[in-house]
Amino acid sequence: MSEKRTIDSDESANKKIKLDQLSESGPLTLKDVVYFQKEAIFRELNLVRAKCDTLGMSLKSTALEADRLKSRLSLIKNIVMSFVRYLEPVDKDNLLKDLEKLVEGESDDSLEQALAILSKFVSSLSGEIVPTSFSDISLKLAHIQTQYDGLALENKKLRETYTQLNEHYLQSVKENDRSNSKTLARIKPKTEETPTPDEVKESKSAPRSNLPTNTEKFSSEEISHKLDEYTATIETQKRLLDEQILSNQKLNEQINLLHQSKREEIEVKNSDVYLNLVKDYDTLNAEYAEINKKFEGLLEKFNKSEVKINDHHDSIVSRFHEEKEKVLAQCEKLEMDLTRIRTARDDLLAKVNILQSSKDAQEVIKDLNKTIETQKSVIDLFKFDSKWESSITADGGEEDIGKLKRSNTILINELKEFETLFKNLQGINFKKFQHIIENESILNKYRVEKKKADEKYFAVMRTKDSMTSEIKSLKDLNKKYELKISSIEDFRKHQDAEIANQINKNSSMERLVQMQKATIVKNDLNVTKLTNSLNLEVKKNLDSTNQLNELTASKTEYLSKISELELKLSTAESKNKAQGHQLSSRASQSSGSVELDSYRSLIYCSLCSKNWKNTAIKTCGHVFCKECTQERISARMRKCPTCNQPFSSNDILSIHL
Repeated sequence: MSEKRTIDSDESANKKIKLDQLSESGPLTLKDVVYFQKEAIFRELNLVRAKCDTLGMSLKSTALEADRLKSRLSLIKNIVMSFVRYLEPVDKDNLLKDLEKLVEGESDDSLEQALAILSKFVSSLSGEIVPTSFSDISLKLAHIQTQYDGLALENKKLRETYTQLNEHYLQSVKENDRSNSKTLARIKPKTEETPTPDEVKESKSAPRSNLPTNTEKFSSEEISHKLDEYTATIETQKRLLDEQILSNQKLNEQINLLHQSKREEIEVKNSDVYLNLVKDYDTLNAEYAEINKKFEGLLEKFNKSEVKINDHHDSIVSRFHEEKEKVLAQCEKLEMDLTRIRTARDDLLAKVNILQSSKDAQEVIKDLNKTIETQKSVIDLFKFDSKWESSITADGGEEDIGKLKRSNTILINELKEFETLFKNLQGINFKKFQHIIENESILNKYRVEKKKADEKYFAVMRTKDSMTSEIKSLKDLNKKYELKISSIEDFRKHQDAEIANQINKNSSMERLVQMQKATIVKNDLNVTKLTNSLNLEVKKNLDSTNQLNELTASKTEYLSKISELELKLSTAESKNKAQGHQLSSRASQSSGSVELDSYRSLIYCSLCSKNWKNTAIKTCGHVFCKECTQERISARMRKCPTCNQPFSSNDILSIHL
């Protein structure tokens, strides 16, 4: 059946589909046949509804188990996430990636592989406290094992009784529907009186031992009450089993911890995290030693620099006093040298006259014109080369281009040489011009000095100005020395601050080393605790998955048993009908020929008149045998032979009359 409509029991009681009325007496009519077919379909639907109800109850129980498993899995995920957050400062590269994938469901690894991942990060165990001795644990384990075996046998028996009650419930529902049907109550006494000749032959061959035995009939309310009681007992047994399994698991874990403590110590010492922590400790010690060496070197440099600064300060002070004395002596000498300035004036006048006669301004102009002409000639050469290249590119071929490239490279090299020569010449000329300009400036100065040398007052004022300028320069030197001294003091303060920073860094590194040691010890303890808790949760998860698998397997077994029971019921009904015909063969065959024909038309297929009517068409409600319907579907004659209404393979429904 492709589609099934599920209707609740209350709705089915309130909203029953009204069937056609059955004739009370006389031969069976076509309306009676349709009534019988519809009633058979409704009986089949009621049986399917009862099966669906039983399956719904089993599905509810499996859904509750699934919810419990989901809650346990969520707890395991929370534990793993807290473990990941705790281990973030230990290793941020591999552990977090693997565990986040495993918790979020991205990884294909199971929870057993999570233990392998986490075992890498287990450190040396500080100590284990075993609550009980090994002998007490083994005795408790044996006692719990016996209890577990007894509960398993009780659970098996309860499951068998549950299946038997379910089968009996379905059989009673079917018998109740058949006993309440009007058509079967009307046809049953007639069928016992008038069997067909084919059934008479079958009755001769069938032995007497195959007669049906009257089974006990219970009401549906009693059966449902018993089912509820059995389901309640099964649930209590399941709870007890879960508690016993948990206690058994705890004892097994304690035994495994006792056996695997030595192995775990060896594995922890050989683990990557332990080795990484040892390496980190060694590197921190090496860094600490290097920092101590740097600190000692800085102290030595500081002491040396302090000695140098003191020496330099003393030398600067002594040089300052010496320079001061020299300046005072020079001031006294300058006053005495005023007379010498007058004699120097005459010498300067003579030199000015000589320079005026030796050099004239026209020579300077001639040199400038020569340089301008040389620069113009160079510019003309560049213009000629550009014209020549443009003319060659317009007329020449590939050979000319090659020659031009060669000549171009040669010319470029020559141009570079000319550029260097031009720069050298320009520098020489510039020096000459500068020298000439300097001479002219000197001449101008001498002329001014000549004009001012006539007056003694101006000469003395010049000497005073020179003395004041020298004094200012000495003051500037003094300021520079003071700035140097202040900079040296600032450098000294900076060195003191650096030394203090290095001392603070050294102390902070020592604290970090101690903190790392403490965190390593704490992480070791926490890792051991978390691994133990995770092992427990993983085992619980495995048990829950096993229970789920068992429930799914039991569900499939129940479905297969239901299908087998349907087949057995169909065979048993056919046998019961054959035996009923055998019993009715003893009666007279003369009376009721009309009713026999109507019975045959009601029971046997109208197309072949050999097989029983066991398939109904849902579109029109007419009933035929399975072989005829399959033949018509395979021959593509998909129309009802009585009403000519089309149907498909999905519109066929198997029934039991």
